Amino acid sequence: MKSLDVLFPYNLKNAVYVPNEFKEGTHSIKNIVFETRKGFDDPNSRYILFIVNLMTVDTITSLPKDILFKEDLAVGKRENQKLLYVDISDYKIAFPKEGIFVVLSLYDQEYYESHGFKERPGWSNTNKKKLKVF
Repeated sequence: MKSLDVLFPYNLKNAVYVPNEFKEGTHSIKNIVFETRKGFDDPNSRYILFIVNLMTVDTITSLPKDILFKEDLAVGKRENQKLLYVDISDYKIAFPKEGIFVVLSLYDQEYYESHGFKERPGWSNTNKKKLKVF
């Protein structure tokens, strides 16, 4: 089945669970990898900003619990950039045994419209077996 773009409303946080599949040892999270849809074929290749954070997992409910970064990370990609690697190695975040949530959100609609975008940025489904995320 062909992968579909993921679009979601402005001003909502979207959390994706990433299980810890390491059997032994302690590991740190070094990168967060996003696959994005191509966007517009703009020769000026504008920058698209969005917001990222990480959250712990509530071991009772299996839902997102605590935010790891006090302030969200503002990250960006060029419109024609397919893969985006967010280097968070400087934060020295241990990969919890219960897994972690990657939280992604957009700025408000007016922000993107004021920068000339007619569509929301979108993300493609990514096969985690093909990408080394941690």
